[in-house]
Parts: sequence; C-alpha cells; structure tokens
Amino acid sequence: METNLEKETEKIKEDIKEKYTFHGINLSLFDAYIDYYALSRGIHRSSENEYVFEFLSTTDQKLRETFAEKLIKRYWEIYHKSEFYEYFIDELMKTELGVKLFNKFQRDHVVHSAYVFLLGLFLFMRDKRIQKSFKNYDKYEENLEFFNKILFMWNIISTFHDVGYPFESFSREMVSYISEVNKLGIETTNYKKSSFKILLNNLDILSDNQSSFDVMKQLQKRRDANNNYLDLKQYFEYKLERGMIDHGILSSLFLLKTTDALYNTRGGDRPFFTENFPEIALAISLHNIDWAEVTNKKGNQEKDLPKITLRDFPFCYLLILADSLQEGDRPAIARPTIPSTGVSIIFDENKKRFNVKIALSTEEIKKINDRLHITISTDDGKTLPRISPAISNY
Repeated sequence: METNLEKETEKIKEDIKEKYTFHGINLSLFDAYIDYYALSRGIHRSSENEYVFEFLSTTDQKLRETFAEKLIKRYWEIYHKSEFYEYFIDELMKTELGVKLFNKFQRDHVVHSAYVFLLGLFLFMRDKRIQKSFKNYDKYEENLEFFNKILFMWNIISTFHDVGYPFESFSREMVSYISEVNKLGIETTNYKKSSFKILLNNLDILSDNQSSFDVMKQLQKRRDANNNYLDLKQYFEYKLERGMIDHGILSSLFLLKTTDALYNTRGGDRPFFTENFPEIALAISLHNIDWAEVTNKKGNQEKDLPKITLRDFPFCYLLILADSLQEGDRPAIARPTIPSTGVSIIFDENKKRFNVKIALSTEEIKKINDRLHITISTDDGKTLPRISPAISNY
C-alpha cells in the first residue's frame, strides 16, 4: 500500500520532470536521490536539489563541471565544511588542468566525485542488504538520524576520495619518465640506473601526536571480523620508496590532518570528529589498494589481510562499488566519453543483485569485474553486480 510520503515523493518527481529532462543512468540516479532525500532531509525544494537536477540533466560538459562544483560545495556547506572546497576541490580542478597537459588519458575527478555521491545513494536505496549492513554496523534504527548520518559521512567520503589523485598521476608520469631516461643508457658499460623516492614529513601526525595510520589500524582491527588489518603505513611507504603515491591513502591523510586542525582552531564537537572522521578516512584510504600487489608482497598470506566485506566495511564497500561503476560522462582527451545513455544499472529483485550494462569493450568490462571480485565481497560472496557490455558485439 502506497504511503503518503511515497505519494508526495512521486508527485514531486513528476513536477521536477516538467522542468528537467534526465536520460539513461541519470534518470535512475534522479529517482533514487529524491527517494533518499525524502527520507533524510524531508520533502522540500532547496539549492542543493537544484544543483543536483541541473547536474544530472545537462548534456553540456562544461556546465556539468560547473554544477558538480556547486553541488559538492553546497553539500559541504550544509555540514559546515565549506573550507574543504577552497582547500581541495578548487585546487584539484586547477591541478588537473595542468596534469592533462602531459597525460592525455587523465580523467576528470570533480564531475566523477559528484557522480559517485549520487551513485552511492542509488545503490543504497535500491539494495536493501546495503541498507541493512549500515544499520547493523552502527546499530541504528531506521529513522531520520540514521539517514542523516549516512548522508553526512557518504557525502564526505564520495566527494573527497580522489583529492590526492593529481599527486598519484604526477608520480606515475615521473616513474615513466625516469624509465625512459634509463633506457638511453642501457647499453653503456657500468651504467647506473636513475631512480627517485618521495618523502612526506608529518602528514600523518595529528594535534595529539597520534598517527593517522595508527588510528586507522585500530579501526580496521575492530571492524574486521578476524581482527586483521592492512598496514597502510607500510604499504604507503613501500610505494613512496618506488616514487609512487597511492592517492586513496594520501586523500585520507589530507582529510584527517585538515579536519583535526579545523576542529582545534575553530572549535567544535571533538568527540564527533573522533567518532566519525577516522571511519570516513579509512574508507577513502582502502578504496584504491591494489590487493593483488599487497598479497604478492606479503607472500600470498591472504589470511593476514582484511576483507572488504559489506558487513564489516559498508562505507568502503559502497565507495569501491560506486567508484568502479562510475563510467558515464567522464571525459578525457585521448579516450571516448560514455554518455549517460551508455550505462544501465538495474536491481534484480529475484537474484538480489545489480545487473549492470556499460558501453565498454569486453576487455574493459573484465577489468572492472576482476577488480570487484578481488577487492570486495558480500556476506555470501555471490551477489556482486553482474557487469556486461551494453552492446554484445561492441
């Protein structure tokens, strides 16, 4: 039986569609966003909604970038974190423009982050098991407080998770460049290969002299069913020694360092920071880990590593899933952009999983499937999305 809230929500959807037109996956994201908003914020029109509608309805890439900026900035303002925009998103946009000059395969991360935010809400609303995992994880009742907390944490996680990406991209280009330099002297007798490493000082040290790495380690051990953890500090330094930066870990360090300083200099609810921001940072830090590389580095001792399960790490699970599936409307100079109509995600109620179709080659689809299967797991290990090419002979 349809409730009054559901009737009101459907009426608002109809009214909005008279002004805006949504295509492909963007229509699905719009529907789920309104459903979530009705539960978490109450039914009313506001500026953050308008930015979402404009973002999802435009077909102009430049306008989409503008609306993505406004969407992210507005949601950070709601939670009194507008400084993040100035410190990170504005700088991320400027830096990405420079990175694209020497890496034509560099993909946008501002529009991507706005999409990941909306895609995560879509996945949350359509799969009841995902909702249940969050309720069990913090023993929340399904009420306004529950939905608002999820929205707050997911907003920061999804829109912050790639702020360190330009640093990783630049480090990759440097490694590639040094490799080319070394090739020139390979025939030379007694040729000494060039190399470099990256050194970052005190980025993990918080105001109470605790290390962000230690904070996230203890949280991993509590969350993992077998009390296992990935040594993020060791992995990060392993990459730095080889001239590489892991952008997920770097983004999490930026987040904790910045929020720690803001809470100290501007006041605020310190217990709220302690309770929520390490959880947010942990999801971000784990989302980009190359688990195959970690496993080989540890001598294939997979039992020593945490499993990113929906039950134990719901935020990280959701981030990896949304991040991996977000392929539409991501421009790069040297690769085609898949339009919103080239992506379809439908939840199969019978099999309790998402059926995903993306206008990519079979090879690219296999990469996404392989990454998900090695990285995350549902409790039964069988209900990951079924991803296939949108066009069978593509």
